[in-house]
Amino acid sequence: MVEGIAVFALIALLVEAVWETLKIGLPEIPDYVDRIGVMGLAVFLCVGTGSDLFSLLGMDLPGFGGEFLTGILCSRGANFIHDTFKSPQKNFQHR
Repeated sequence: MVEGIAVFALIALLVEAVWETLKIGLPEIPDYVDRIGVMGLAVFLCVGTGSDLFSLLGMDLPGFGGEFLTGILCSRGANFIHDTFKSPQKNFQHR
């Protein structure tokens, strides 16, 4: 179980790092495109790596359902990580 949570956190960190790097080359994008993009990347990585938190909890979903939903959770985790690291940066810059 702990290993699954560590994989989840690692994928969320990876999604955040890759997406923020990709956004450097993009012009100003709307928030909805930003959220859809990070969600797509997270789902892609979870399906590609076979990461399924639901199966760890004994909830075997058909097909790629568990991996897909894990990807959605990872995208929200990436958003949380982004907001967590962004807040101290904003506070530091205002001083």
